[in-house]
Amino acid sequence: MVTSTNHGIRSEHRGKIEQPIRVRAVTDADEIDLCRTMNVSKSGLYFVSGQHHYHVGMHVNLVLGYRDGDPILKEWVGEVLRIERRDDGQSGIAVRILLR
Repeated sequence: MVTSTNHGIRSEHRGKIEQPIRVRAVTDADEIDLCRTMNVSKSGLYFVSGQHHYHVGMHVNLVLGYRDGDPILKEWVGEVLRIERRDDGQSGIAVRILLR
């Protein structure tokens, strides 16, 4: 099942880049998801998560290249645009970067 506000139009090239990412809801700093990106562009990214609390329109805080204990963490704000339920039970999450 795919839930989306995006109509499949991409204006930027996406690089197939796998890197650690920390994701948390803007409204709930306690719920942290540590996962990996699958691809990244200048304006967005796609990651796979085993958590199912995401919804289209949700605002999330993102830390790309996350390493536990790193004293310098650059956090971005993004909006969930699309959710794909995968056969392996996980979800693919597409996020547009709003603020860097």
